[in-house]
Amino acid sequence: MIRFLQTPGPIKKIILGGLLVFISAMMAISLIPGIGSSGFLAGTPAHGVVATVDGVDVSAQDVQHQAKVALQRQFPRGGAQMSMYLPFFASQAAQQLINEQVILVEARRMGMKATDEDLRDFTASSWRLAERRLAKTEHV
Repeated sequence: MIRFLQTPGPIKKIILGGLLVFISAMMAISLIPGIGSSGFLAGTPAHGVVATVDGVDVSAQDVQHQAKVALQRQFPRGGAQMSMYLPFFASQAAQQLINEQVILVEARRMGMKATDEDLRDFTASSWRLAERRLAKTEHV
C-alpha cells in the first residue's frame, strides 16, 4: 500500500487530495459549534429550540422552566437532589411539551375547539371529583 502511494502519478494525487479535502470539510461541519445547528445542513431545529411541531417551536427555555417547576413540586425543600435529577426531569418535560403540541396540532386538524364554558364545566367537574376522592380518604 505504501509503495502504491510512493509511485508518481497525478491522478492518485488528485483523488487523495480530494478525499482529504472532503474529510476535512466534514470534520469542520460536524465539530465546529454553530455550523450545523441552524437547520441549514441537517434539518435540525434552530439554536435554543428542542423540537419543532408543525411550525411551532418548543424552546429549551420552556423545557428548563417546566423541569424546574416539576422539580419544585417533587422536592419542595430543594437540596442536592434537585440538581441531580434535573436532566431526567428536563427530558420528561421536553417529551411532555412536544406531546402537548402534537395533540394541539391534531385537534386543530380535526376541527376541535373548546369554548370558555366547556373549560369551566371541565374544571368544575374535576374539582368535584377531587373533593369526592378526598372525602373517601378522610373517612378511611
